[in-house]
Amino acid sequence: MNEKMILKLYRHLGRNWNSYLAGISILGLLIFSIIPQLQDEKYLIFFAFLGANAIVWTLIELKMVILQKETGSTTYLDMRDARKDILDKIKTEIGSNKKKKLSIVIVGGRIRTISDIIRELKNDFLKGRLSGENITFELLCMEPEFVKTWNFPKTKEDINKQKRNEMYSGLIKRFSDELIDFNEIDLFKKNNIKIRVNYYKNYPSFYYFLIGENHLFWGFFTWDSEAEDFEGPTNTCFYLKKGQKDFHEFFSYFQNLRKFLLVSNEI
Repeated sequence: MNEKMILKLYRHLGRNWNSYLAGISILGLLIFSIIPQLQDEKYLIFFAFLGANAIVWTLIELKMVILQKETGSTTYLDMRDARKDILDKIKTEIGSNKKKKLSIVIVGGRIRTISDIIRELKNDFLKGRLSGENITFELLCMEPEFVKTWNFPKTKEDINKQKRNEMYSGLIKRFSDELIDFNEIDLFKKNNIKIRVNYYKNYPSFYYFLIGENHLFWGFFTWDSEAEDFEGPTNTCFYLKKGQKDFHEFFSYFQNLRKFLLVSNEI
């Protein structure tokens, strides 16, 4: 058995040990209570003890899960780690929309990772794996021309970094144009599915996905002084569901910041 199989077995046992313990307890009680030659009070007590432990620890685990859902945010290694859950939540909201208007608000930096997510959703629509209508994707990212003007102390003397900023600018424009072009797809027109892209003239400080008014994924950009660049998708990503503690506060805070960024584009 190789290391990968051992790790897989270890994880399986870690998730299901209490179920196995309960099964062993029930089997032991049956065997030592039905077969006359094996009937012994000490064995019955032992297996009853195992069963009681399985029940107690299962209740503890359930309580911890419920408390986490009610009070704590879920934490992901980075946005890519959260990607599957982000897509699942978007698809769930689209699937349960029932023809009402659904708004999915996304704020990012250079939107490379975000464009990949929208592209996958588009392919699911076209291939019939996803259906919905009256959906608007509201995207907000850095203004391409603003990125060209990044002029940090080291960058003034570094032609390569200036070229990098020009490349970033070009990528943002290309991704934006591609996403806006999705509006011309017949299926999108027929089902009133729209993608809107707006820009902000500011350095990135956060990203978030607000899916309807029920799901919020977010993370922060950090400054890399050596590369003179911002890191976003590689930073920790968080998730809160409507009804959990602090959901309303984070929801209001990020929506307020989004309004400010929209205003900043007009300055």
